[in-house]
Amino acid sequence: MAGALQLEVLGSPLVFWLSLLMIFAGFSMHRMGPSFSRGRFGLPIACIGVVLLFSPSPDSAHPEAAVIDSLASSINWIVFAISGTYLIVGASPTYGVSKPTSIGVGWILVISSWYFATPLLLSLEIDLALEGIAGIIGFVTGLLAFTLGIWIAERRSSIAGESKPLSEDEVQLVKSILVRRIGSEMDDN
Repeated sequence: MAGALQLEVLGSPLVFWLSLLMIFAGFSMHRMGPSFSRGRFGLPIACIGVVLLFSPSPDSAHPEAAVIDSLASSINWIVFAISGTYLIVGASPTYGVSKPTSIGVGWILVISSWYFATPLLLSLEIDLALEGIAGIIGFVTGLLAFTLGIWIAERRSSIAGESKPLSEDEVQLVKSILVRRIGSEMDDN
């Protein structure tokens, strides 16, 4: 009850945008990997964002309600598509050892997602379809502008060149540190 009251106080549009922010922040933190200690918090934060996104809204008259309704009606085929794509990419030989069973299951899930999505796509009115296409074009345009900005920034930054090879003293220092470090780890095991 207290949680629902807090969501009511925040307001539906704020909860919607907060949940999207948490999903993207969680995904970004998760992508940091194990080398950063905050990477382990990414998945839980993203899950909280998803729960907030689909939490019951006390006020459904805001513009974001249409997006939430659309996501809620499409959740089954989205889950199938994402799961299938994850299995296909994870089991392909480019990213590790090829697993034909996982690839087959992944393709079955992707095809199943199209089976679930087809009735929704066929029921669209032409106006909604054109608005969706315009939205996709706008999203792709923004993504291209972002990519172009990264490309320009990377081209402007110059590479300093290769460093000089280590001197004999530096090689000996590195060897002694590695031998000491590896030797101490081997003694612990």
